[in-house]
Amino acid sequence: MIRFVCLLLPFVIGLAAPLPDHAAEPRRSQNVIYVTLDGFRWQELFGGAQEVYVAKDSGVRDIKDIRDRYLRPTAAERRAALMPFFWNVVAKEGQVFGDPESNARARITNTHKFSYPGYSEMFVGFADDAGIKSNDKNPNPHTNVLEFLNGRPGFEKRVAAYATWDVIPFILNRERSGLFVHAGTGPIVDEPLSDRQRLLNDVIAETVVLWKGNGIDSLTMAAAREHLVKHKPRVLYVGLGETDEWGHGRRYDLYLDAASKADAFLRGLWELAQSLPEYRGKTSLVISTDHGRGGTVANWTDHGAKVEGAEFLWMAVMGPDTPALGVRRDVEATQSQIAATLAHLVGEDFRTASPKSAMPLPGVARNAEVAGSERNEPASKPGAQHPNLVLIYADDMGYADLGCYGAKYPTPNLDRMAAEGRRFTSFYVAQAVCSASRAALLTGCYPNRIGIQGALGPADRHGIHDDERTIAEILKARDYACAVYGKWHLGHHPQFLPLRHGFDDYFGLPYSNDMWPRHPTAGARFPNLPLIAGDKVFNADVSAQDQAQLTTQYTQHAVDFIKKNKDRRFFLYVPHSMPHVPLFASDKHRGKSGHGLYADVIQEIDWSVGQILEALKAHGLDERTLVMFTSDNGPWLSYGNHSGSAGPLREGKGTTWEGGMRVPCIVRWPGHVPRGTVSSEIAATIDVVPTFAKLAGIDVASSAEGKQRPIDGLDITRLLVDDDSKSPHDAYYFYWGKELQAVRSGRWKLHFPHAYQALKQPGADGKPGPYEKRTTALALYDLETDIAETKDVAGEHPDEVERLKKLADRARDELGDSATGAVGKGVRPAGRLTE
Repeated sequence: MIRFVCLLLPFVIGLAAPLPDHAAEPRRSQNVIYVTLDGFRWQELFGGAQEVYVAKDSGVRDIKDIRDRYLRPTAAERRAALMPFFWNVVAKEGQVFGDPESNARARITNTHKFSYPGYSEMFVGFADDAGIKSNDKNPNPHTNVLEFLNGRPGFEKRVAAYATWDVIPFILNRERSGLFVHAGTGPIVDEPLSDRQRLLNDVIAETVVLWKGNGIDSLTMAAAREHLVKHKPRVLYVGLGETDEWGHGRRYDLYLDAASKADAFLRGLWELAQSLPEYRGKTSLVISTDHGRGGTVANWTDHGAKVEGAEFLWMAVMGPDTPALGVRRDVEATQSQIAATLAHLVGEDFRTASPKSAMPLPGVARNAEVAGSERNEPASKPGAQHPNLVLIYADDMGYADLGCYGAKYPTPNLDRMAAEGRRFTSFYVAQAVCSASRAALLTGCYPNRIGIQGALGPADRHGIHDDERTIAEILKARDYACAVYGKWHLGHHPQFLPLRHGFDDYFGLPYSNDMWPRHPTAGARFPNLPLIAGDKVFNADVSAQDQAQLTTQYTQHAVDFIKKNKDRRFFLYVPHSMPHVPLFASDKHRGKSGHGLYADVIQEIDWSVGQILEALKAHGLDERTLVMFTSDNGPWLSYGNHSGSAGPLREGKGTTWEGGMRVPCIVRWPGHVPRGTVSSEIAATIDVVPTFAKLAGIDVASSAEGKQRPIDGLDITRLLVDDDSKSPHDAYYFYWGKELQAVRSGRWKLHFPHAYQALKQPGADGKPGPYEKRTTALALYDLETDIAETKDVAGEHPDEVERLKKLADRARDELGDSATGAVGKGVRPAGRLTE
């Protein structure tokens, strides 16, 4: 027994060695150590021992002892008493994510909230709720980050995992991956064994098993430390488990002791690494947990799908490349980001092997912020971690107005975008009219929520409210340069213009180009049409010749912006004024399509897209930039040969039929969005804000401000990059003005009784034809078999009708419905003129 203590003592208490000086010139990590504390709550990490649980009903045997050792007057003192290494070293020299007091929640993305799904998510970079739903010993089918690194040059056979839980070998799929994994209560198999390994095997064999399938943390850590000394792995994972076991056992005293011991183990492991030349100043340390737990006296011991709060967790990073930012503020994080972070810290890009994986945690690797080490790119350039974002928005373009959607004329650049990216066939606007649609696009809200309806004109005295956050304002948190070149249409008075709402530059029309004295329907309603640059009028009286140059001018501004901002992240928004009537094309395109003026205009927009794509390529930004192209609503059918086509869809602009609300959408991001793919899942313009924000490392839906000013859009990142993801929308609502006219869920779309405009006779050559008023009764359509909404099947599917009615009631409660008199509790006012 004396021999055992002498040999094991250095591994338990650690070897004293100075910690690296992080104020010095940062150096790229060559190694990464990852340690997890199973089921350890954020409440204790950030707040230390919780006095309410220091009681006999939480299993505390010696209350005075626990109070003396762990309770202190403040949260900062309590957490430092519980985990001194974490708070005196890791938090001061690295970064900590997940503090709700800092508006920086960290959460899991799986819905199960227990161990196998949690560990799988952290190692593979995404949740698989359908495939990973138990703790059974089933081999994980997904590539994990340790497996990926084990196959990279310089890492072969230099990746190892030690864990107390004997399911870890299955989570890491040891048989397939070939990883070295020791877990549970079995002996260490690492021939030839060192003296210490032989001794550890003796101790493991002689130790009473407290929990089936789980070893003892001290033995697991001692074995991992010996592996570090013996093999010098470049990647080492250590999974500790006693915090979870004592939590389930309702022993708050031993739960705290397990956390305190884990902190001491972390110190010993880190100081051992810093004593070795292979690791000193070359190693990053990552620490996290696999899930949270309940937050009450009754359920602090529990986790699982039904336990509220068990989705929240924490994570920390420290190393030579990680700026010492301490507890991160206003940064949302997810467990799914850990996999890519581990690879990122050693200069590798896990998402090349697992495109479904979330991106790395923001800001944790200063000198590798941009890309993998093999590319050696300058840190000033934006990388795939937070891509540049380009959003091109056509005006009144129909669903079938592009070659890849069935147009009879070619659109080569947009067709190439579709061939190199993903095309969506169930992509919706929020209302089939200009201002309402754009308000939704830029705020992520149904326009009913934020008080923007119809198409604002020069006589209107309202616009977007100062308190609404546009995507540009959100992206400023990640230092994106933001510009808009084109039609704004969210209010033309200075307080509503782009420079007051997050954009750095603006050039374009403040509203539609038909709000112009020269339009056939204008009469005396409209003043001269202004063209604005920045926040000043650039041209007070736009002429027909000026209109013919708008697409070219917007494009040139966009190309110049890309060049100017090639060395920083940017968001470029190009909302074209065309093909809204009156139609204009420049001389280089007018008459060139062979299919009339409308096709000429579309082909000029296609040319514009080509110019933007070429500019990205010329500046080396092609693979670092996501480009999205879509339209604000369907075609304005009354203009006949000057309008677009809805193809197989019913009706057009100004209606809630598919032809008015369903629009083309193409997304391209080389290396991330699968090439030449098509998604039929429901997605919408309201999803752009949360998706772009998430790509920039911001989770607006779960931020404190997001809860106070909720949005309606959902993150569709997975729809962009995965082949088999499903829409996050259980329902999508179709409003015209303040009236809820339809709701879609899955394949089913239910129209409520309402009136709508139907084309009576098309106009021609820039002059509109008349509409007539029609009505529909309650009608259910199966959009999978009847995209044209021609056959009412309500009588055949009464259960679906009732289900959709209940979904509609949810919208009425939140957003209102003029048809039923419902007043939405979530409606906010538009901005009103104050000058």
